[in-house]
Amino acid sequence: MTGSDRHAFAIVLTALAAAGLGQTMLLVGVNVLVLDRTHSAPAVALLWIVPQVALLAAGSFVGRYTDRWDKRRTLALANITAGAAVLLLEIAPSTLVIYGVFGCVAVLGGMFRAAFNPYFRELVPASGRTRGNAAQGVFQYGALILGPALAGALLIHGRPDTVIGCVAAALLISGALLSFAPPLTLTPSLHDGEAPAPSYLDDLKMVGAFLKARPIAAGVLACAGLFMVFGAGADAQEVVFVHRALHLGASDYGLLMSTAGVGYFAGSGLSFFTATKTPVRWLLGIGQVLAGVGYLLYAVSHDFWTAAAGLTVLGMAQAMASTGYATFIQGALPVSQMGRITASLRSLFAGLTILFTVVGGYLVQAAGVRIWMVGASSAMVVAGLGMAAVCLLPSGVAEFRRAGAV
Repeated sequence: MTGSDRHAFAIVLTALAAAGLGQTMLLVGVNVLVLDRTHSAPAVALLWIVPQVALLAAGSFVGRYTDRWDKRRTLALANITAGAAVLLLEIAPSTLVIYGVFGCVAVLGGMFRAAFNPYFRELVPASGRTRGNAAQGVFQYGALILGPALAGALLIHGRPDTVIGCVAAALLISGALLSFAPPLTLTPSLHDGEAPAPSYLDDLKMVGAFLKARPIAAGVLACAGLFMVFGAGADAQEVVFVHRALHLGASDYGLLMSTAGVGYFAGSGLSFFTATKTPVRWLLGIGQVLAGVGYLLYAVSHDFWTAAAGLTVLGMAQAMASTGYATFIQGALPVSQMGRITASLRSLFAGLTILFTVVGGYLVQAAGVRIWMVGASSAMVVAGLGMAAVCLLPSGVAEFRRAGAV
């Protein structure tokens, strides 16, 4: 990178860190806010479903528009609008309004993600993309550790409104910083020769045609999406699992989540320092398998330390897999179609996540939480093995070379 490129990259990383800090604090603040107002555990649990419902409803349309808008402005506008929306939580007259605002923030987050990958692809040269994604992970997962701790400290001395205000400030600062990032030129004609599709149906046909023409890329996207679905279904029952199966209290639960955060942070750091020596397909394929194994170890554990070891393995391996996944899709997906492809699939997997989470809730009541956690984590291992097969097959190696993700 040149000096100006490094300066631009530093601005983007700082903006990501601010947004990540705000987002991790937001979930804590909104959970406490809803609990304070309703004193209802089911009302709090519904917060896990609201973002998925919002993405299911709006995900495909998000990609349709982000592919056609200026990416830098989209990134800045998404976070500034999200920050302004979060401020409404403090004056929301009902829980229903809180859910609505939370859903809108989720859609804006989806818009940010749909615009970020094509922007990042143009900002960072292919030779530095793996290390750049790992550096992004260091900031993102550092926020995962710091955000809940900061929110907890604020809640000790104040109300949820204090946390909400800090979240809004972090998102507004992130959006303001991104407005100073370089405005990269991303036009379909420049990169792929494709004119914008005239209708939503044409966009869906385009996504289907791409997935059919690029089966290895489709396999990577499918395995990553299914891993996320199974993981979300297990995550929704984590509190119940820690309480009923491990017989641990709230403070121990917080410590377990911190060990996962430390694992994510360490895995991103390891990816950063080994980026030039480790093939991207190994980061993704082997990392996804080990992440599933780590969660399975957590699911079969009977004490704090075994559970902590499993979550640490999960965090480290998943951070490495995430670095590999981001590097692959940034090179494999056409830049003019990236938003539509990723957002359409995210909408599909959001629907599957809702279904899997609801089914999990019923099965936990019927068969017990440990059986559900072992089943979900075993499914994660299977999805990870599928990812490894796709990545390490000869055709997969060729696809990674084609994407410049070697």
